[in-house]
Amino acid sequence: MVKYLLDRHEQRDIVLFYSNKTQAEIAYKDIFDAAQAGSIGFRAVYTLTDKSTPATWTGARGYIDAAMIAREVPDYKERSFFISGPRSMVDAFQQTLHGMGIPRRRIKTDFFPGFA
Repeated sequence: MVKYLLDRHEQRDIVLFYSNKTQAEIAYKDIFDAAQAGSIGFRAVYTLTDKSTPATWTGARGYIDAAMIAREVPDYKERSFFISGPRSMVDAFQQTLHGMGIPRRRIKTDFFPGFA
């Protein structure tokens, strides 16, 4: 979807939170970085959770939580959220967003069955 927006030069105010254990696990980083460099309004917030993340890593560290969302997206209360991933992660983020005052109608979910 991001590649399509980039190819079409479509403007969208999107912030992608993308969490991985290690930097090597970040899929499609080349596309997301190209979208950030383009002027389509896309921004990626990469965060790594491995305790042995190298000191050269310039992205965020740790799990995505309410504090990170509020820091990176100050207008989060006006946003819609799309959550995709393993069912347990989707459920956890829904709870986080509900705790931040985001109404259910502004949260869309998708999960990967069988994905651990």
